[in-house]
Amino acid sequence: MLSFRKASLQDVTQYFEWVNNPLVRTQSFNSNNISLEEHTKWFTKAIADNSKLMLIFSNNNIDIGQVRIEISNEDIAIIDISIDEAQRGNGYASQLLQIATDEFLKINPQYKINAYIKNENAASVKSFLKAEFIIEIQSDNSSNRLLLSKKITV
Repeated sequence: MLSFRKASLQDVTQYFEWVNNPLVRTQSFNSNNISLEEHTKWFTKAIADNSKLMLIFSNNNIDIGQVRIEISNEDIAIIDISIDEAQRGNGYASQLLQIATDEFLKINPQYKINAYIKNENAASVKSFLKAEFIIEIQSDNSSNRLLLSKKITV
C-alpha cells in the first residue's frame, strides 16, 4: 500500500543516495555529484524550512522515492522528484506527483507548481503529464528544458 510521510533528519542518507544516483545526476541541470558534507548541510536546513514540503513515499514499508515542493515566491512553487533505482518503471512517479501536489495544493491553493525538466527526459515528461501537469513552455534546444505546471482550476 502506497503511503507517505514528511522527511526527517534520519532520511539524510537515503536522500543522499537518491540525489547521487547516476541517472538522477544525468537528468539534473547540474550534473555534478554532491558531497555528503554539502548534502547534509543542505538537508538539515531544508527539513527545518517551512517553505519546503519534503515527502518520502513507501510501498509496503519499502521506500520508493521522494517529492519536494519548494515555495519560490508568493504564487509559485517548484517541484522535484526522485524514484529509487530499484523502483523505476513501476508507474510510481505519476502517483507520487499526484499525491504530493494534491497534498500541497490542499493547504496552498493559491500556488502554481512548476517543474523544470530536460527536453530529452521523456519518462519524466510522461509522468508529469499523467499527474495532470501541462506544458507551459516548450523550450528550444539551446535551453534544453521544458516548463510544466499544475494549479487548482476553478
